[in-house]
Amino acid sequence: MRNNTVKKLVSVGVLSSLAIVMGYLEQMIPLPVTFPGVKLGLSNICVILALYRLGYKEAFSVSLIKSLICGILFWGVGGMLYGVAGALLSFMVMALVYKTRLLGTVGISIAGALFHNIGQLIALFLLSGSFSFIYYLSVLGIAAVITGTITGIISIIIIERIGHIK
Repeated sequence: MRNNTVKKLVSVGVLSSLAIVMGYLEQMIPLPVTFPGVKLGLSNICVILALYRLGYKEAFSVSLIKSLICGILFWGVGGMLYGVAGALLSFMVMALVYKTRLLGTVGISIAGALFHNIGQLIALFLLSGSFSFIYYLSVLGIAAVITGTITGIISIIIIERIGHIK
């Protein structure tokens, strides 16, 4: 029993570290879109892997650690607040969709990307009190479908190749 707990703890640490590195690397990848907030979301692959191979608590830990550390390192306190808000809503939706088996891995990834953006916009509304940015959801929605599909496909490939972490 204790050995399994240690394995899960180490796996959370490794996936969290990898997610932070991927968050850093994706900032160096130029995208053809110049809208702020649009990114590949490669670090979300680590959250999906944790969800599929470790469990809900562990996947939540990876998501939260990734958001807090990346926020502090790359975006500052304000950016961290938006990132954590997005990560929390994204994780809740991904976990719900995963549990209900309504969608496959790509669908879970797209839902996570879309609700990450929605979570960030909710945080922006709560901090600013303005809905003036709501038009931006259409741009973020399109980007979420594209990037969520990419990260979902990559997640499927990795899940099939690595097997079980447990």
